[in-house]
Amino acid sequence: AEPLFRSGEHGLKFFPVMLYAIMRAVNRNREFRMGFDEEGRLGYWDEVVPSYTLFHPEDNTFTDVWSEYDSGFGTFYRTVTGDMERYGKVRGVIKARPGQPRNFCPVSCLPWLSFTSFSQDTYTDGPFLFPLIRFGRYFRRDGRMWLPLSVFVSHAAADGYHTCRLINDIQEIAARPELWPEGPETGDPAGGRGKR
Repeated sequence: AEPLFRSGEHGLKFFPVMLYAIMRAVNRNREFRMGFDEEGRLGYWDEVVPSYTLFHPEDNTFTDVWSEYDSGFGTFYRTVTGDMERYGKVRGVIKARPGQPRNFCPVSCLPWLSFTSFSQDTYTDGPFLFPLIRFGRYFRRDGRMWLPLSVFVSHAAADGYHTCRLINDIQEIAARPELWPEGPETGDPAGGRGKR
């Protein structure tokens, strides 16, 4: 995934770039698109959207935001950075953006922590079939860049095989941004809105 760590060279923010790689992999694997519809029927969503947290350094709180998913990198990047800007100042509520659809996948970044293992117990009364994905602070070791990644899955939806396939897909997608539709090399995917 070495090219992702150079996203700043293209004027891009790392979090939305990594979020794209993760969501592209999640949407590639139907086991991680499993869920219940409004009538409680089990099935597979055509796609899932990212749900992520925004940190407020002023008071060390978080709010949840979700964004529409698009398989094209440029559209996805503009959507996520736009939502981060639009909802980034909303505080005092858990959900900064209302109307979160049922077909979401939670992804969080822990930029303060590099880890070799991360576990977060999640209790819910409802059916919790989507994966919980966390990634931490990247670092250089032995001349290579490393990014800690943790995936929590419901055993009702996926097994170790499926989880390994998801992680391998994330790694493969992250390593080859030149293959992304509307990828970083196709001009300015940020539409002039990248970090400068």
